[in-house]
Amino acid sequence: MDKPMWLKREAMTRCGHCGERQPVAIAAVGYQCRACATDWRWAVCGNCELVQVAREELEAFVCARCHAVQVAWWKTRHSESIAGMVSERRREDDARRRRVRRAWVAVGGLLLGLALLGLWLAFVGSPGAPG
Repeated sequence: MDKPMWLKREAMTRCGHCGERQPVAIAAVGYQCRACATDWRWAVCGNCELVQVAREELEAFVCARCHAVQVAWWKTRHSESIAGMVSERRREDDARRRRVRRAWVAVGGLLLGLALLGLWLAFVGSPGAPG
């Protein structure tokens, strides 16, 4: 039986060309947009380590964060070994995002619980409350 979408190791990705959102496996180092057929590759900036996508046809691209020019790793002779590093970095980024999301959900749950406790105490502790 196929896993439900929320259990699959995929991330939603938005095409930089047409804006189409689609799931792409976390281990993937590239994908083709299902709407416009643009080919994309993930790349890690050698300067600031930002993980971003770049069009596959490019020979080089500019980092969105630090503006350093990066050589398109997929067009080098070391592309197979670099692909493994890019895939691992994407997994690390996904794990970090999941940890942050879980932390925010826990904080939100704690705040909601405290608010409900405060309401309950206000009701129970009020002078006109039955009891």
